Amino acid sequence: MRHHQNMHYAPQQQPVYVQQPPPRRESGGCCRTCCHFLCCLCLINLCCDVF
Repeated sequence: MRHHQNMHYAPQQQPVYVQQPPPRRESGGCCRTCCHFLCCLCLINLCCDVF
């Protein structure tokens, strides 16, 4: 049964869509500041307000 095996092993012509998180521009505005790393981790919330 070549037909059955062929369907199982189909050439992947469709582009593989990698699930990437949407760019958080509004939610993570502080991420653009100097303390982007700490702000993104929600460790220093004051950093966002100061800068």
